[in-house]
Amino acid sequence: MVDKSDKEDRFRCEIDFSEIEASNYNPLAWLIRPCEWYQQEYRDCISIRARVHQYFIFGKIDSCDSWRDDYYNCNNFRKTKDPNLMNKLIQSEIERKEFRFSQSKANDIWEYRTEPPSDWNRPVNKPQTKS
Repeated sequence: MVDKSDKEDRFRCEIDFSEIEASNYNPLAWLIRPCEWYQQEYRDCISIRARVHQYFIFGKIDSCDSWRDDYYNCNNFRKTKDPNLMNKLIQSEIERKEFRFSQSKANDIWEYRTEPPSDWNRPVNKPQTKS
């Protein structure tokens, strides 16, 4: 019988928040995913299904090296708690986030707001029901 708490426990954050505050770790350490997530992303990226999808969408096969490197760095960080490895992981996560945002900002279909609508807090009308 598999203990459910052990299964969920492997998806905990790599660093506790108290550990971040008590040490001189990078304050963005919360960005680091559990190592198993990097491994799963790498496996998904190199799967046959993903390769076909990559080729169909982009016309080429993506490199999955960043996921592999992140998994390697995460495991080594887990063992050694080396701040350099942590900083590499944080930098990789920041680059991923910036790439995602750059893709959405490059979308010229939607016009982005600079401020919320003037009536953003008006009451929502309830739909009328038929009697």
